[in-house]
Amino acid sequence: MENLNKLETQISALLEKFDRLRAENASLRESSSGFTSERAALESEVEDLRSQLETETKLRNEAVVRIDTLLNKIQEHNGAE
Repeated sequence: MENLNKLETQISALLEKFDRLRAENASLRESSSGFTSERAALESEVEDLRSQLETETKLRNEAVVRIDTLLNKIQEHNGAE
């Protein structure tokens, strides 16, 4: 009879633990879906920033070329004098 009481107690404890784990799992799934949408937003922002960086890099390179051209003109002009 004592073994049966122990078994009942253990089964009750396991069922309670199962219910707690099920609730925790549901909570984690809910949190996870929020992280998924946040991650998508961050990935989109990163892509936008990369695109902006690429544009700025191209503009900088174009400016460097133009400055070099102007410097060459100045040097040529000074050398012609």
